[in-house]
Amino acid sequence: MTDAVVAITDYLLATECGVFVALLRGREVRLYAVFFGATAVASLAGGAVHGFAPDSRWLWIAVLLALGVTSFACWSLAAALLLPRFARAIQIAAAIELALYSIAVLAGRQNFSFAVMNYLPAVLALLVAFAVRWARTRTAAFASGAAGLIITLLASYLQQRGVGIHPVYFNHNALYHGLEALALFLIFRAARAGLPQPLARGQAA
Repeated sequence: MTDAVVAITDYLLATECGVFVALLRGREVRLYAVFFGATAVASLAGGAVHGFAPDSRWLWIAVLLALGVTSFACWSLAAALLLPRFARAIQIAAAIELALYSIAVLAGRQNFSFAVMNYLPAVLALLVAFAVRWARTRTAAFASGAAGLIITLLASYLQQRGVGIHPVYFNHNALYHGLEALALFLIFRAARAGLPQPLARGQAA
């Protein structure tokens, strides 16, 4: 392996997400399953890149496209949680954005920072949705989801800054994966609660 620790942590993330997808059953958690499924695909492809094929353009494209699907799931979940009356329209807009992002990636925009810029607004939108739901209902699952997304943002920041524990044995990418494992578990706790009923009239955000 060219970068064994990073590849192994990528595969562990993929396994974690695969387990979450298997445990999520029912229409009300379908969007969460898309979120974890896309993350699993990104991690599997990322592990292959870091471990065996660092120069594989198509594996790297698979990582970036899977992250785009994850972003789509975040937008869709945020809409379902916070603006259920407009959820369908927002989901369509998110699908169009995903298509445009995918075209850009296939056309050559293949640096990770581009994927992060695409992903960040969707993560912030879902964080706001979790926070508003928690503020109005005091449901622990929403607090867990918000905490997971805060950790995701922290992990992304540290990765972009190149912050790791050890330059060889646990670099910035491995640390990112470790923090993401915790973040995904917390988001899974929110997913187990499903998508709640729309906010009552007078409580709408």
